[in-house]
Amino acid sequence: MKDLEKDKLLLKLEWILLILGCIIFFSTAIFVEYLDIPENAKLIAIVISFLPFIFVTYYAIKIEQVAGFYECPNCHNKYIPTYREILFSPHFGRTRRLECPKCGEKHWNKKVLE
Repeated sequence: MKDLEKDKLLLKLEWILLILGCIIFFSTAIFVEYLDIPENAKLIAIVISFLPFIFVTYYAIKIEQVAGFYECPNCHNKYIPTYREILFSPHFGRTRRLECPKCGEKHWNKKVLE
C-alpha cells in the first residue's frame, strides 16, 4: 500500500476513534444519570468511561501528527511537527498555527498528504 493511501486510511481511523470515544463517554454520562445508584457510584462510572476517551484522544492526536505533512504557506517547506506542537497548537480542522522549522515564522499551515 502506498504512503498516501496509508495516510488517508489513518486519518479516517482518527475520526472513527474520536467518534467512538465520544459515544462511549457521553452515553455513559447520560445513562448513569438516570440510574438509581449513589452519586459517588455515578461519578466513578463517569470517570471510568472518561479513560477510554483519553486513550483514544492520545492516539488520534498521534495519528494527526504522523499522517502526512504540514506545509508552510510562506516558504512551502513540508515538515512533521512534534506531538507536543500538535497537541498545543490552535487549529481549525486539519489547519494548525505552527512555527515553520525552516523559515521560523508562525502561520496557519495546512495538512498535506503528498
